Amino acid sequence: MPRRRSPTRVRCSPTILTVAAALLGVSGCLPAPAPPTILYVSASASDQGDGLSWESAFQDLQDALSLAAETDSVEEIWVAAGSYRPSMAEDRTATFQLLNAVAIYGGFAGGEVSREERDSETNRAILTGDLLGDDASGGSTAENSYHVVTASGVDNTAILDGFTITAGNANETGNSSGAGVLCDTSNAQISNCRIVGNTAQNSGGGIIILSGNPVLRTCTIQGNVAIANGGGISLVNAAPTIEDCTIQE
Repeated sequence: MPRRRSPTRVRCSPTILTVAAALLGVSGCLPAPAPPTILYVSASASDQGDGLSWESAFQDLQDALSLAAETDSVEEIWVAAGSYRPSMAEDRTATFQLLNAVAIYGGFAGGEVSREERDSETNRAILTGDLLGDDASGGSTAENSYHVVTASGVDNTAILDGFTITAGNANETGNSSGAGVLCDTSNAQISNCRIVGNTAQNSGGGIIILSGNPVLRTCTIQGNVAIANGGGISLVNAAPTIEDCTIQE
């Protein structure tokens, strides 16, 4: 998915212009603060955050993705341990859409200053299709997202790394495959992810790859169900690179 390029912005101050003109004989504007290259997300954050630091992290991953889609400056999104839904309403079409030139990393405790400090095994960042949050208590999966994650039309600069992807339910005509991950005409890179507990009426309970050459690296794909075929993974006109992955029904 291409991102819209934001125009360069400058911040003008009448006072500064007056002083500059009087003392230096010039006029102009001060450049605006540098746009963010990293956005921060934490499920335990306040819902008033701007995403520019751990202290003011977004609570919702979709807020970070929306901002990243609006500007070309965001290069990475860091996500702390916790559970994240594609929608807080019962919108089954809601999904986490990967973006070109944006790397989304999970596994942070919150507070890290370098990506190398994260531990995705200890700090589980979970992307769940359980929109009502009731699956564990015996609730129905009928309202769950069709596709928890979607990589549609993106190139190899779209990166997802360090997440558990679960509770997708692709059970209707037109949305019957790829419950965990729908990878469509995509070269995305998906690494260090656990794709577990997703169900598809047709194919690819865990992940379906429709055309493209994505990379799956050091992923565990297990405990997924597809009624037709490919409970773990289904390939259609695709040639993915799969490295060091565990794939089980």
